[in-house]
Amino acid sequence: MHELQRWHLLARIGIIDDGPPSNTTDHAWVQGAREHLLLLEENHELPPDQNIFQFWILHPTHALPESQPDTLTSLIDWHVHLRMEGLSHS
Repeated sequence: MHELQRWHLLARIGIIDDGPPSNTTDHAWVQGAREHLLLLEENHELPPDQNIFQFWILHPTHALPESQPDTLTSLIDWHVHLRMEGLSHS
């Protein structure tokens, strides 16, 4: 990504954050999405300029509340705290 930016071929990047479609429970989907985020942002040092949280499959079955660990908003809440605590390369 940095090479593409250096050559002015890429200015900003947005990532759609989701879990694997093979996951058949809300818990597995949210955990998979967390692993995807960490893989990109920490292991590959590719923090996006914009995170887009969405899904097209049956899981998670609920968006709210964020206090429930297997919801879409709990994933967003986890990511915000991760960024605020400086655990990802942002």
